[in-house]
Amino acid sequence: MDGNKVTNSFLHNNRVAGVMFGYQRNFVVDNNILSYNGHVLDGGTGYGAASMAGSYNDGITYTGNYTNYNYRKGLDIHDGNKILIENNVSLGDRLNGIEVYNRANPMTDVIIRNNEVKQDPNSKLENDDDDPARYRGYTAISILTNEKNHKWTKPLDKGRYVISNNTIEGLTKPFEDGQLGTFGILFRNNESSNDYSLNIEGNTITGDSTDYIISVNNNTAQASRGVEGGGSGDITISRNKIEVDDIKQLPIYINDDTTYVASVIDRTTGKRVNKVTKVPFTKTRGSINIDNNELTVSKIKSRWKNAVAIESTNAASIYVNSNTFKYKDNEPWQRYDVTRKTDGAVIKDLMQAFFGINRLNDTVKVTATDNKFIADTPNKWFL
Repeated sequence: MDGNKVTNSFLHNNRVAGVMFGYQRNFVVDNNILSYNGHVLDGGTGYGAASMAGSYNDGITYTGNYTNYNYRKGLDIHDGNKILIENNVSLGDRLNGIEVYNRANPMTDVIIRNNEVKQDPNSKLENDDDDPARYRGYTAISILTNEKNHKWTKPLDKGRYVISNNTIEGLTKPFEDGQLGTFGILFRNNESSNDYSLNIEGNTITGDSTDYIISVNNNTAQASRGVEGGGSGDITISRNKIEVDDIKQLPIYINDDTTYVASVIDRTTGKRVNKVTKVPFTKTRGSINIDNNELTVSKIKSRWKNAVAIESTNAASIYVNSNTFKYKDNEPWQRYDVTRKTDGAVIKDLMQAFFGINRLNDTVKVTATDNKFIADTPNKWFL
């Protein structure tokens, strides 16, 4: 169906969703109030608006909607492409404010901009009716590609993913043992080889506590079925203003996971077990640009006291420039002289970066300049 719309409606207290749709082209959800959908005891349903998993949808626009206290997510995409989500308000939606992902069909074009997401720390589910601890996390805005690790039969268009000029308020980790974790902005890429650009720019994020403020994770080996995946795209994290008091893990975290997990038969027991293989990168791709961000925190409880942590990447270049990182309670940042394992050489221009890099390819171009740090204590860390 082409050109259908849901507009100017008050859709509330439905068992599954205010709006649920599938197999649409150029579908618009505009200027609606979507409230209290789902069931208070169930974390698995309850959407303000959502596309159906497994359906094909081309061209989806959510604009000008007000979602509040839905029992799972405010605005959701299970499957679709050419997605625009802008000028919406999410208040107190329990698990996610805005989440976009694909399960059965490719998704290469997503823009989430100019939205307000307000978490209510009292809107949470300690014990789900089916799986008690499953829904104890919260994510304000997320984009998750290829969640079922499909290996597509045709090459995909280059991905374009944008999360820009959004306001996230009240970010709070609902439970100390929240299994899913708590994120301000989460991007997770599981495409095997598709190149992409990711822009996380101009967002304002405030709150009391979280696991990660901004987290970018690639795992391209799983969908590649155990051969080398594409890895990093062109990642830009820029002009964000962030003030969150208590960080359980890390403020800004980037990782390229090279793990492939295969279900195999154990010849000894005859039972299925998971075989875990690491598929290392042999080539570089993409870039990481972190610039002109303002980050203020009080505490970081992780063993890494980094403003930015890049655990692993095959990016060809890394730039960390003109950021301001501040510890509000004067607890010191950790600063690292980053050295290569191969020859012990110090990458001198990283000495002011106040961020950790693990498993860094020796050929990567790294630049870190004009960063401002408040309350710092130098340490050394060897790669």
